Amino acid sequence: MFSVCIGSTKITYRKCNYDGFSCVTNANKKRNLIYTCTAQVNDILLYINMMGAPTDIDQVLVRNCQRVTLATRCSSESRFPSYLGIVNVKYLTLPRYQYEPMVPPTVHLENIGYIDVIPYHTFAQIEPAHYSAGCALSKSSFESLTMINVNIGEIQSGAIVATANFKNAVFVNVKIRRLQTSGVKLKMDLPGEFKFENSSIDYVEHLGFQLVNTRRAIFSGNNFTELSASAINGTIGDFYFVNNTVETTLACGFSLLATNVFIMNNTFIHMHSGALERISPGLIQDSGRNFGRLKFVYDFSKNVINFVDAAGLNPDYVSYENVQTEMVFRKNKLFCSCENIGWLFSELGYGPNSLQLKTFYGKVLDENNLNVCFHNCVIPLKTVQRLIVNGKCLRNITIDSICNTQVEIDTLTKESTEVDISTGSNAKRNDQINSIQSTTTDVPSTVFSEAEAKSVSIILIVLIISILGLLNN
Repeated sequence: MFSVCIGSTKITYRKCNYDGFSCVTNANKKRNLIYTCTAQVNDILLYINMMGAPTDIDQVLVRNCQRVTLATRCSSESRFPSYLGIVNVKYLTLPRYQYEPMVPPTVHLENIGYIDVIPYHTFAQIEPAHYSAGCALSKSSFESLTMINVNIGEIQSGAIVATANFKNAVFVNVKIRRLQTSGVKLKMDLPGEFKFENSSIDYVEHLGFQLVNTRRAIFSGNNFTELSASAINGTIGDFYFVNNTVETTLACGFSLLATNVFIMNNTFIHMHSGALERISPGLIQDSGRNFGRLKFVYDFSKNVINFVDAAGLNPDYVSYENVQTEMVFRKNKLFCSCENIGWLFSELGYGPNSLQLKTFYGKVLDENNLNVCFHNCVIPLKTVQRLIVNGKCLRNITIDSICNTQVEIDTLTKESTEVDISTGSNAKRNDQINSIQSTTTDVPSTVFSEAEAKSVSIILIVLIISILGLLNN
């Protein structure tokens, strides 16, 4: 149990426009209380359920304080605000007491300089069986949490918990050092939505996020240092993981049953084996429809991956194969080295279920899907296959040499094209282009020169690599 700072001033409502309180009557003809700290009283203790609130209380807003300590102990007052807002506070302390909390249905924290710890059951739904005699119980339970511009040291296990019908959770520009196991555990109402945006977490422990029955979950614009096994876990309708940076994704870092999955425009520094293999098709509830007739979506596109271990790219492909699925793996960039992605060209690198996974990795390597690898240049993934002989990476042919060759070919192609144009040898080709443009106006005039240049480049690369391979033998 944490102690409360002795220097804090306990605030009690007596009347409007007195001792820092002002009042506003809202559209429901109920009273909103606003407490504003002053220079004389800037370190306060707020007992949200024991503050002498009026019988027509609706909302409580505390603002512009140096320090606030929030106590959520139940009481016999039977005056329950529907909303608690704490805004513009430098230090917010949330002690853990030896009783169950009672928080208003809606809690809003904004511009909080620092919260050291959010302890067990700080923001949790009512559990009547655990309440002491003499405590009045609200008819409405905790159902919505918003945090904007908040810095947090640690969210402990069971700190943010809802066992049923939670409506919305929104985290925007929130910095968290560590999220412990079951730190955020929410069973959502069917229309419920979870958002975690423009935020950062250093370490997400096993089952840090547990989102049950969530219609939509959005993780966007965040930075994660490490995602442990099942760090992001849940049954979700639409799952969006977009524009994030993840330094380390451990095996089963994502553990989801979802209808639609969109993992797009992210940067993954290191993906361990099996990082995505627990992403499976599933429904947030029994829809009453034939599961086999439903269509699922898995879209992994436009991501940058620096290092990926063997079998680190596939979801639960075997399960996806058993249902109608739109499976997309396109326009991704992987760091280009034989040691990093050579396993892509060996079925042994796919791990268990290699026969089914061969089809998935065929999509990864299909040049029509525009997945490439990058080094000093950008080249198709299949190029790396030419660096492998008898399961071993060649030493005399490297990605650097291929990139240098590509630069030379590009230069020669450009120079030869310039000569052709100056000597007029493209006249016949131009006649052909003009003929096509007369019937198809949306065809670019350079389409033939670009296509021919690419063909020349590919032929020369293959010839050079073949010669080097013969010399190696």
